[in-house]
Amino acid sequence: MKIIFILSVTCLLLEVCLARGGRRRGSKSEANATETQSSRTGRLFSLFNVVSFQNDMCNTDSAVSGGSTSQRTGTCFTVGECEARGGRPSGTCASGFGVCCLFTTTECGTTITNNNTYVRNPGFPDEVDDPSDCTYQVERVEEGICQLRLDFETFVIAGPPLVPDSDLESEDIHEVNGGECVTDSFTVTGLKTGFRVPEICGDNKGQHMYIDVGNDGKSAATLAFNFNGNSRTDKEWEIKVAQIPCRSEYKAPNDCLQFLTGTMGKLKTFNFDDPVTSHLANQNYNICIRQEAGHCCIKYSVCEDEELAFSLDTVDEEAKTDIDCTQDYLQIQSKCSGPICQSFPQVSLNKFCGLTFSATADTNVEENGIVCSCSAPFMVGVKTNEVADDEDPDGTNDVNSRGACLDYRQVPC
Repeated sequence: MKIIFILSVTCLLLEVCLARGGRRRGSKSEANATETQSSRTGRLFSLFNVVSFQNDMCNTDSAVSGGSTSQRTGTCFTVGECEARGGRPSGTCASGFGVCCLFTTTECGTTITNNNTYVRNPGFPDEVDDPSDCTYQVERVEEGICQLRLDFETFVIAGPPLVPDSDLESEDIHEVNGGECVTDSFTVTGLKTGFRVPEICGDNKGQHMYIDVGNDGKSAATLAFNFNGNSRTDKEWEIKVAQIPCRSEYKAPNDCLQFLTGTMGKLKTFNFDDPVTSHLANQNYNICIRQEAGHCCIKYSVCEDEELAFSLDTVDEEAKTDIDCTQDYLQIQSKCSGPICQSFPQVSLNKFCGLTFSATADTNVEENGIVCSCSAPFMVGVKTNEVADDEDPDGTNDVNSRGACLDYRQVPC
């Protein structure tokens, strides 16, 4: 908490002096003057006001181009403390007594010691074509920090290679290496909790991660970009690193890499927005959705505005579930119990893959449907292995495997 002393300069001191000089000793006027002096002296000391405010999050005047938010987030400090910490004032806070302090860095190897710091590629906002490996060490800003939230305001690096052999012809564009990030990659390491963060690459603008970091020690995590130098992709990134206290109301549930709120929204697997390459290999994480008050179930459907919005294990176009999903799939508890279930198909499926998203156990279905779950907590598991989705003799698929984009809507009780 920061405290500022405010002094209002008036002519009251002059009035007090004149009152003392003009009174007559032993008279009624002297008594009145003494009373007046005492009153005015009290008024004088009341002019020293104390203003205090917390170092809360605030919205800066700096706009984000796309990403998960419209304005960059800062922390409320005094002007002096903001500059001493290496930040830049960007707007006001605390009713004008503080400044919204924006923290950014474009230097690799930086140790992050301020909450809501934006790490950016060298030369940001320009792209960089051949950067060296870049790491950032995140230290807790205070005791009692249990999670980090990473917001990928901008995130474009090379995705999985299209072809494992440079001699292949261009018509074999859909042959992939199983989705491994062998050219460029982003990792989160140094965690003492054993929390597993998948390696990602490609286009992940607008995505986010919650990282369980425990509450021991100064060091929280290491963020690392690795580049092998063979990529033709221009790189750019801007990641907001926010620190979340252990007792915070906005802390994500355990074992949730992503955490969404609201009665409706959208979820995507990593690198879905890169339509040229593929979904990523070796992914094993949960996307959790907060159950809102008065809502008992949740419905999932494919994103209507996307091509191949559901394309996992893409050997054929039919819907595949449960025992047929052995490589790459989404895991949703679709069981239902209670009177509300009369409105939904009675199925007990857990795994969904293929090119068709459907709650039916009929593998001949080739039209997307709706999957409903009344099992709380609401959660979608993303599971992929290191094997390419191909069974054709020539090792190629007819379509590319983008991953999954689902719209969700919670159902009132």
